[in-house]
Amino acid sequence: MERDMLTEIVRFGGTVAMFIAMYFVIIIFFAL
Repeated sequence: MERDMLTEIVRFGGTVAMFIAMYFVIIIFFAL
C-alpha cells in the first residue's frame, strides 16, 4: 500500500517539476 502511495506521489511530483521547469524556461527567456 505504501509503495503505491509513493509511486503516485513521485508521478505527481514529476509532473509538477516539469511544469515548474517550463515556467522557469519561459521566465529566463523573457528575462534575457
